[in-house]
Amino acid sequence: MVTVFLSLGSNVANRRRNMWEMRNRVSRFLDKPVRVSRLMETEPVGVHAPQPWFLNCVMSGKFAGIAEELLARCQRIENELGRTREKRFAPRTADIDVLMFDGLRIRGRNLVLPHPRMLRRRFCLEGLRDIAPRTTIPGAGRTCSQMHDRMTAKVKAQKIDFIAWRELKNPAVPQDEESSIPMEKKHTYSRSLTPKQASRNALAVGFRSKKG
Repeated sequence: MVTVFLSLGSNVANRRRNMWEMRNRVSRFLDKPVRVSRLMETEPVGVHAPQPWFLNCVMSGKFAGIAEELLARCQRIENELGRTREKRFAPRTADIDVLMFDGLRIRGRNLVLPHPRMLRRRFCLEGLRDIAPRTTIPGAGRTCSQMHDRMTAKVKAQKIDFIAWRELKNPAVPQDEESSIPMEKKHTYSRSLTPKQASRNALAVGFRSKKG
């Protein structure tokens, strides 16, 4: 088995329910220890038109299979949750990216590892530091914590708010309107954790996987 890292995101329909569904379904094919970062609400980056804000998190766990199989399983979950692929970078109900697959480096047509935009997304760096601060990023030669501390001013300026999973309350309650966050919404943009806090957080947010 190898250790894999995934990012999860949703910015349309019932984002809360989508995040819970992705987290639970992914945990079924990951073996322990499965870890989940803080939940984050983030302003879309690199899009061509205004979009609702995303809910995001990063997960890790053990996987028995090849990278292409992991990608296929993630895409299957996206499809089951209503993801459409008519336009690149369009709003999406479910978005699951493979960030890292152990120490593997791939540059294929459908899969590039590590994920090429991972280090340009603040939520990825925050989430990786939450759950794996000492893991070395393939090709970077530095740990997740070190790359977090070296993020550029442009990446650090990306708007983000940290949320406890328990604050989602009941994700099954229809809340379609909650994804329509105005772009001018004021956020608190919580500060990053210290390395010691990040290590404690990784233990606090981890949970036992359910095989299925």
